[in-house]
Amino acid sequence: MSAGRPCDHSAISYELIDELGGVQWPCTEAAPTGSERLYTDGRFHHDDGRAHLSTVDPEPFGDQPDDEFPLVLNTGRTVEHWHTRTKTGRAAVLEALVPEAWVSVNPADASTLGVGSGGRVRLVSRRGSVDDVVVRVTETVRAGEVFVPMHFDEACVNRLTVDAFDPVSREPNYKQCAIRIERS
Repeated sequence: MSAGRPCDHSAISYELIDELGGVQWPCTEAAPTGSERLYTDGRFHHDDGRAHLSTVDPEPFGDQPDDEFPLVLNTGRTVEHWHTRTKTGRAAVLEALVPEAWVSVNPADASTLGVGSGGRVRLVSRRGSVDDVVVRVTETVRAGEVFVPMHFDEACVNRLTVDAFDPVSREPNYKQCAIRIERS
C-alpha cells in the first residue's frame, strides 16, 4: 500500500491518541500519527498511482435572471460562522458580530429597489421565499447580483436555490439562481 493511502484507523490505539492529544488528519500508513498533507509521495488512490481529474464543459447556470426574477443570488460562507452555526452560533463574540442573515445589495440595485442598509426585505425565487432579511448596501457585489450567507437556518437561503448538482462529484449546487427582492 502506498504511503499516501489512508491508514487503517482501527490500528490507532486510543492510548496513542490520548498520549499524543489527538491525531492530525490525514493519517496515513507512513504517518500513523498524522501529517499535514496527503500525497506527498506523489501517489494517489488509483491502481496507476496517478491523480484522475474529471472535466466538464462550463455551462451557464440554468436559472438565469429575467423580468420576474432580475437578480442573480450567490450564496456562500462568512468568516464569522461555520455551516449552520451549531457551534459558532454559541460563541458569543461570533454571534455578536453576525447575529442574523443579510443580503448584500449593490448601491445601484438598492436605489432601483428603494431599499437601504438596515432595511428588511423578502427574497423570492421560483422555488420559495425567505422573509425578513436585513439589507447591506455595498459595492462588494456587482450590480445585478446579491449575496446571502448560508449559515442561518431561520433565513435558509438554500430554499431559494436550484436542485442541480455536479454530474461527477454529485455535490449539490446550492450556489446561484435568479431571485427578486421585495420590500417588507
